[in-house]
Amino acid sequence: MTARSSILNRCWRNLAGLLFAWVLTNAELGCFGSEKPEPNVLLITVDTLRADHLGAYGFKLATSPAIDRLAAQGVVFERAISGASFTTASFESATSW
Repeated sequence: MTARSSILNRCWRNLAGLLFAWVLTNAELGCFGSEKPEPNVLLITVDTLRADHLGAYGFKLATSPAIDRLAAQGVVFERAISGASFTTASFESATSW
């Protein structure tokens, strides 16, 4: 086997692995005609926002009317734990499920 064919074989194996992962991901997410309805999820991420200054968490002033309306119609989490103390790592851990 030549060096070129070895590289091509490796590229094809990597491509096949990526395609397989894509199919599994989309099948799990219901992109191929899933019969059960999937939940709608809206993840709001804001850097340096204090929950104690949002109406959804009991703040009396109208500082966040749009977020308060969304919270009234959905689910509000009362307790969240950050994966890291700085934004980049926290955001990456929150979005890599």
